[in-house]
Amino acid sequence: MKQFKLDIINRMVEKHAEQRIVSLRETANELGYNHVPAQDCRDIIGKLKNVQGAKLVRLMNTPHDSLFCSLCLVDECVSFAQ
Repeated sequence: MKQFKLDIINRMVEKHAEQRIVSLRETANELGYNHVPAQDCRDIIGKLKNVQGAKLVRLMNTPHDSLFCSLCLVDECVSFAQ
C-alpha cells in the first residue's frame, strides 16, 4: 500500500480517538491531499472497516458526492435518523 494511503488511515484512526465523526476529505486535506482517486478510497475503506468501535458512513450533501467527499469514520454509538 502506498505511503499516502497509510498516512491518511493512521491520521483518521488517531482523530477517531478524539472525535466522533472523522471525514476522509478533511483528513486528506490536512495532510496536503486535495483529491484521492476512487480506487484508493476503496483501499482505505478496506483498512478502516476493521477499526474497533467505529463504522464507515457516507454523509452526502447530494446523491452525486464521491467517496472522497462523503466518507466518514463514525463512532459506532452515533446513530442517524433516516
